[in-house]
Amino acid sequence: MNRSLLICLVFVLSPLWALSQQAQDSLMVEQSAEFKRLKMTIDLEGVDMTSYGNLFSCAEFNISKKWKAYQGWQPLSEWDFFRIANYPDPSVKARAFRDNAYNEMLVGIMGAVAGVFLMITSSGDKTEYDPILGEIKTPYFKTVRFAIGTVITTGGGTLFWDGIVKRHRNCYPYSLAAKVAEEFNTKLRKRLQEMPNQKR
Repeated sequence: MNRSLLICLVFVLSPLWALSQQAQDSLMVEQSAEFKRLKMTIDLEGVDMTSYGNLFSCAEFNISKKWKAYQGWQPLSEWDFFRIANYPDPSVKARAFRDNAYNEMLVGIMGAVAGVFLMITSSGDKTEYDPILGEIKTPYFKTVRFAIGTVITTGGGTLFWDGIVKRHRNCYPYSLAAKVAEEFNTKLRKRLQEMPNQKR
């Protein structure tokens, strides 16, 4: 009797155990898919010769690797990367770094145009009237005006070029971004593992 009861229990419980294992495997698949969708990755794009930094300061002069952040397959700006990773201060500084680059480009091109205008208008023809010869046009040149225009043009061009360089480089180095991404992924994996019974 006991043997028959045991056999019956095995036949009844085996399908239930199989269903529970299938549900658990399905949940693990969902967790894996969610992790792939949310995880951070950092791709190297080259070498930046003029940047380094830490969580408290942006780029200075040094050699660093240029990088691009992704969440899943979605590309992220540098400030969005730090914002999502819960680093608000670096996010703000990275955004300001990029905004300053655009401002430098704008101010630089305006200064260069103004400088060129001063250089062009520093020379011309001066009209004089002679009782015998009539109107006489003689060339003139304003050295101070030309020198000021040259300085402004050079400064504006330098500022414009600096803005272009900053626009194509990172505020923070690759080494820091890789650590932040690894920290985020570790926390994400732990959070997903602690939610086995919750459907996302």
